[in-house]
Amino acid sequence: MLFPAAFPCGVLYSERAAAQAQAAGCPAHRQRGLQQDTRLGARPPEPEAAAASPRPAAGAAPAPRPSRARPAQLPSAPQGSIKAGRAPGLAGVSFAGSGHPGLAVDPLWWLSACTSSLLLPVAMTSRISTYVVALLLFCYSSDSFDPSTLPDPRDPEFIRQCVQTHNALRSQVDPPASNMLYMSWDPDLAKLAKAWAKKCLFKHNIHLKERGKVHPRFASAGENIWTGSLPVFTVKAALNSWYHEVESYNYDTNRCSKVCGHYTQVVWATSYKVGCAVHFCPTVKYISIRNAAHFVCNYGPPGNYPVRPYKTGGACSECGGEQCTMQLCQNAERDKVIEDPKWYPEWDRPACDEFCISVTTLRSLLLVLTIVASWLLPKYSSLVPASG
Repeated sequence: MLFPAAFPCGVLYSERAAAQAQAAGCPAHRQRGLQQDTRLGARPPEPEAAAASPRPAAGAAPAPRPSRARPAQLPSAPQGSIKAGRAPGLAGVSFAGSGHPGLAVDPLWWLSACTSSLLLPVAMTSRISTYVVALLLFCYSSDSFDPSTLPDPRDPEFIRQCVQTHNALRSQVDPPASNMLYMSWDPDLAKLAKAWAKKCLFKHNIHLKERGKVHPRFASAGENIWTGSLPVFTVKAALNSWYHEVESYNYDTNRCSKVCGHYTQVVWATSYKVGCAVHFCPTVKYISIRNAAHFVCNYGPPGNYPVRPYKTGGACSECGGEQCTMQLCQNAERDKVIEDPKWYPEWDRPACDEFCISVTTLRSLLLVLTIVASWLLPKYSSLVPASG
């Protein structure tokens, strides 16, 4: 069935449809078209008698065509309904209103127009849905630049990697150290590292030497910073990059041919506490890396004074009787993990960084699009013709 059942005189090509049209009072010529099972746009077939008659011989007069019996005329359809009509070689319909002549219309065009009017709201709603889904996907994930992949400073595995990697590097210095202390985790130094990492600045904390502003127990703190693309970041990769500066350091002269301050802080013998944190930064000031993992480690007590980072000699020979672990001086009392739960850097005020601003903006935009879509969808869905 090509047209709604509410129009019994529409283009319905079947014997059953012909009977329905006759019962509905459709014109006789419309019934004839139905009974002949004519397809849209196709010429009606010739009668079987004409098709079976032989061709006349050359020069012979053509045989007269048999006349077709016209069925009795049925009452015309009432005005305001859809009437069927026929153009030469084409089945058509004409729409007639009260007191106005009918307008012949190609059913193929009529079908195309109806389909277009049906698909228009569907296409527009699909477009809106596509925009909303795309925005949701963009907000939900940003490919590899997902800050949720970065560890929290309280993550036990992150803490273990920071402590073990530092001690592994400290134990392999050359020449060997006689007074290198074992390094343990400090949660308050980790708070300090996180507070500064959130600022997304490729520069050292300006409060490191201000008493009471970097730690509740240490008067000052040392610091190393590593910034790189998010997929590249690991704790070992960052620490190894600092340790590799040993190639630029000469222990005998205590001088650096290039940057080596990160290395000397990692292996500073009297620094026995460490706290690290990593933060996602869409941009980092003073450096061109975007979507970066900004990794900061703070040390207590700090190093990098104008002396050598450690003393040479036999491993643990200057530990004062402390346990020698991994060629490092270990003291259980000194290595206790102590945290002041009420302490936070006073200069660390809760603020919305660039990533926070971008997320807030995208969420606001998503809210607006959701409201607009919820307002438009009922309007367009009301334009879709009911089926049946």
